[in-house]
Amino acid sequence: MGDVFGRRRMLVTGIALSTIASLAGGFATTAAWLLASRAVQGAGAALAAPGTLSLIAAIFPAGPARNRALGAFSAAAGAGVTIGYILGGVLTAELSWRWVMLINVPFGAAVVILAPRFVDEPERHPGRIDLAGALTSTLGMGALAYTFIRIGDTGWSDSRTLGAFTAAAVLIAIFLIRQARTAHPIMPLRLLAHRNRAAGLVNMFLLGAALAGTIYFLSQLLQEVLGMSPLRAGLAVLPLAATQIMSARTAPRLVSRLGPKPVTVTGTALITAAMAWLSRISAASGYVSSILGPLLLFGLGVGLCFMPLNMKMAK
Repeated sequence: MGDVFGRRRMLVTGIALSTIASLAGGFATTAAWLLASRAVQGAGAALAAPGTLSLIAAIFPAGPARNRALGAFSAAAGAGVTIGYILGGVLTAELSWRWVMLINVPFGAAVVILAPRFVDEPERHPGRIDLAGALTSTLGMGALAYTFIRIGDTGWSDSRTLGAFTAAAVLIAIFLIRQARTAHPIMPLRLLAHRNRAAGLVNMFLLGAALAGTIYFLSQLLQEVLGMSPLRAGLAVLPLAATQIMSARTAPRLVSRLGPKPVTVTGTALITAAMAWLSRISAASGYVSSILGPLLLFGLGVGLCFMPLNMKMAK
């Protein structure tokens, strides 16, 4: 949709849609109202998020300028995951869950107002929207996610679990067949034929899973096991966000000197070491002795990885 209708337009439209949904969700009085708001919020985010990286690639020429822009983008993207968990818990505990939704409104409004003034609209590309591909991929991934959720409760013996997994396999297979045959696929399979880009996609997927999973379970440990309040738990995770921002802003200079591969490998090694260290903690572990160190390593590794991986995606 960004190629056909304009990337900046889709960015602004998506942010506006997500902002309106956040405002509506903040005043929800029923579960159905809240779930509908979250669905619209997700749709808006889906319109906005892909266009951000493509706008950077289109506006900034390859070289130092694009690397600096990607460094800033990577710092914001990685820190957003961490700070989102921290701030969400603090707002819910200290104020109300409604503020988790309402806090998005002023930031979204600022983007809607300022983006048309400061962000150029790149050239559009003619094409058609692959609605069948969008539908099969969404339903297929939704069925797969539902399968994984049910496995934790029922195992593989449940008929509904097996049915969801079968539906996911069929829908994803149909999606892949269509992407190979249609003239305007939403995910051109030729992108995966390029080794570096395919490796970057896999690494970005694993990096996101590692970051989100670590932050989620670490927040449970800090609050449920170590007895920290949401505010203290948020402050305890803050070193990860701080080192991630710092290393992401440093990564462009390192990439210019060393190249993207050594920087990515170094970041991955730091993340691996941090997760191995975190796997050793227990209920008797202290924060300073057992948690702070791996958090710092994790933040450094994420910051070093995000920028060169995004650089591969932007090519």
